[in-house]
Amino acid sequence: MITVYFNSQPLSVPADTNLRDILALVATTQQSHEAFANVAAVVNECIVPKSQWPHYQCQASDNIELFAAVAGG
Repeated sequence: MITVYFNSQPLSVPADTNLRDILALVATTQQSHEAFANVAAVVNECIVPKSQWPHYQCQASDNIELFAAVAGG
């Protein structure tokens, strides 16, 4: 197991976990999968394109943040 930080909260995951797996885990425990349809993932201050989420192998102490666009007037 490794510890990553998701939105500043520690999260223990298996060492072979990819970014998509972490987001799926968080979606099932915190919110619906639809909530991640229009978000950007940032790992260690670098944007990870959605197409790369399944290929990004998470490392111990990674800082993962989600950002969503918000419309306003």
